[in-house]
Amino acid sequence: MKLPAKLLSSRTVLADLEAWLRIIRAEHASTPASTGFGSSRFSSQIRTFRVLYAAENFPTAFGEAVIRDRLIGKQRRFLYRPYLESLMVTNIKSSASLKLLDLTNGGTYELGLDTDTSGARV
Repeated sequence: MKLPAKLLSSRTVLADLEAWLRIIRAEHASTPASTGFGSSRFSSQIRTFRVLYAAENFPTAFGEAVIRDRLIGKQRRFLYRPYLESLMVTNIKSSASLKLLDLTNGGTYELGLDTDTSGARV
């Protein structure tokens, strides 16, 4: 899918990350701002870009990195201690402004994207 440049530029914002939180596997502690291709709802299906998950607060970081999709359709809703113990929380910040695509307030609809990318499913 190719998105119109004019529409993309109208939804682009500059942002500075100051002490944003990431929940990552502890084995990646030495590279807390590293990115990967992954298979999330934000990932490129054809590996044209990488994704970095970060949040302004702990509940959002925990919800996105640990809980989201993990309990869907499950009768027993547990998070197992060994899994939780394999994770760590880290702070990251940007050294320069980042150009981000704003998908809030109807952005996914305007761009013709799956609305689940902006959290339609909670």
